[in-house]
Amino acid sequence: MDIRATPLVTVQHEATYADAGKLSELLAQVGAMSSVRKAESDFNAAKEKVARLEQSRDGLNERGRELVEQLRTASDALRDALIEHYAGAEIDAAGLAHRQLLAESEYRAVNRALAHVVEHLAPGAFIELLLAEASHCAIRAQELDALANQRAEETTKLLSAAAEFEGGAISFDARSTLSGRLTVEADRLRDRAVSARSQAVTSERAWAEIRRSAESRSAK
Repeated sequence: MDIRATPLVTVQHEATYADAGKLSELLAQVGAMSSVRKAESDFNAAKEKVARLEQSRDGLNERGRELVEQLRTASDALRDALIEHYAGAEIDAAGLAHRQLLAESEYRAVNRALAHVVEHLAPGAFIELLLAEASHCAIRAQELDALANQRAEETTKLLSAAAEFEGGAISFDARSTLSGRLTVEADRLRDRAVSARSQAVTSERAWAEIRRSAESRSAK
């Protein structure tokens, strides 16, 4: 190489599948860290809690619809039985009345359980999910930054040695490196954490307003 003809030298490494593999390994390395695994476990637990409550809500809704139909049928049966009973027929009207009372009792219990899920448990679980997501993203972003900074320091040492060897200045664009891509991912996760926290605050305020309105109606 004739340095008189090319005084400014740029050494560029073309991205390859191997680099994509290295990036995946680095991301997996961060994912295996104890702090990240703990935050991910909490996040998954929060997601499972929300899913269970959604399943419970759907099941209670379905049971409520079944009981409405059962009560309609039981009411008609009891009506007809009472008419026949007082006309002298031997019909177990008391048994039919008891079955209707049991269905009514279950229907009230199902409605109370559904209201508790919808008005209290589900909103709280959703807010917990958002906060767990924010924490998971923030911790993962923090560890990605730490790894990127560690790699950048090692690269700086290599550049310092090269600069000393050549007795000149050597620079590089960190944004195009694996470390740079780690910081891009960290920024994405940090933005996601901020968004999740903001949504949690908004949801908490809305839930608090709903609770206040419900308490006000109950007091009247």
